[in-house]
Amino acid sequence: MKTSRNVRSVLVFGTIITGVITAFVACSDSGDDGNFNGYDPNHPGGPVAEGGSTGEGGGANLGAAEALYRGLQKDLETKCGGPGGGCHVNATSSSMAPRFLAGPDSYKSIKAYNGIVVKDVYSSIIVTKGVHEGGSIYDDANPDASTSLGKRVEAWLYQESVNLQAIVLPTTPAFSVMLNADNDVDLTKVATGVTGVHLKFHAQMVGTSLELTNLALTTAAGSGVHLQHPIFYRVPATKKNPADPDNEDPQDTFSNTDITVPGGATTPFPVPFAIFSGFDPYLPTDKLRIEAAKLEPGVVKEAAVAAMCSNPTNFQNMVAPELTGGGNSAPVNCMNCHNTGGSGNGALDLSGLGNTKNYPAACAAVLNKIDKTTPANSKIIQKLDGTLSHAGGAVTNKAGWQTDWKGFIMGGTIF
Repeated sequence: MKTSRNVRSVLVFGTIITGVITAFVACSDSGDDGNFNGYDPNHPGGPVAEGGSTGEGGGANLGAAEALYRGLQKDLETKCGGPGGGCHVNATSSSMAPRFLAGPDSYKSIKAYNGIVVKDVYSSIIVTKGVHEGGSIYDDANPDASTSLGKRVEAWLYQESVNLQAIVLPTTPAFSVMLNADNDVDLTKVATGVTGVHLKFHAQMVGTSLELTNLALTTAAGSGVHLQHPIFYRVPATKKNPADPDNEDPQDTFSNTDITVPGGATTPFPVPFAIFSGFDPYLPTDKLRIEAAKLEPGVVKEAAVAAMCSNPTNFQNMVAPELTGGGNSAPVNCMNCHNTGGSGNGALDLSGLGNTKNYPAACAAVLNKIDKTTPANSKIIQKLDGTLSHAGGAVTNKAGWQTDWKGFIMGGTIF
């Protein structure tokens, strides 16, 4: 159910969105933590902004919306949670089920899950999700009755929609679109606590419609950025009534967009294209503007990168002989224990010095046993000079071992 709008054009974002949206609510479908904004039902106890992730900050009807939810909460948790809450409450029956009804408060959880509480009630993923492993919210014997679960959910979502539409979000100024060219839009007016954030895209006409491709977010160096729920508006060049609202995307297509991108980079949108179409042709004199629920600092979690040696060739020529019995000062062969299948292989894997040579891998393994700041504290030294317990024992020439390895470590020419 939508409130009335002067919508003369529509913003349509690729048909693949339907598949993406409907995938979130099935019990056996993947539950992506990235869909929870501010509150993570898969890890109860996380922070949540007052009013949930949709940007609600107040209003007389907030209590009415929650009251409607509390009235249907038990029935919804029973329906979508399944026996013992094993589906969308605690995901014990399927670890991949999105826990949008997770405790300690399912109201916060369901509002924090992208795509459920949206401006267009009938595009909510809990409404559009039909019969699946857990059934549908419209499975009642009389689904059209006002007392049915489906109609009660719709009534609750409608009140949430009214609240959402009353919120005034920060917006960019209206901007002209350069056709057949790359565009760069400054999002500073939308951002909180960050600068240098730009939206880039290529624009062209396709028939009478405006097509945007290669949508990407560009950020300034040194600061990651979190973008949630951007909303595009068409600003007609002429309006019958200047007070008429701009043409909002009626599909609220980017309601599921919640990305955190690194600073100093250009990151493509999850769905990097859009098409304006409608009853009237898009006019080159029309403009666009963009709102966003959030555009703020964000931290990108980077995968750990395995430490690598500075020069594996030097390791091969200078260090490998020391570990395989060819050392000058303190000959020792570590391969009896630290080769594949050896009792010490788990502590220090030197299989790269065995029959199948992989000197970079062996060097990286040894690198984990050295202290470049204070070489004398390196385990590779202390295990063989008797300072630390070592199942293989200590070398005879402890001073020679210490001297050789301090030389290997210092200077950075090997490690």
